[in-house]
Amino acid sequence: MRRSQMFHQICRLTKATHLTNGLIRLQSTVNCQLLYHQGAIPISK
Repeated sequence: MRRSQMFHQICRLTKATHLTNGLIRLQSTVNCQLLYHQGAIPISK
């Protein structure tokens, strides 16, 4: 595998990972908000 191909592959993997992490973060934020609205989590400001 050429060096440029390798970098391209790594770049794609990194983008995919960032996307996945973003989705997971979004999901957990939504879950927290849902629990909060149900009164399960008291959030002190």
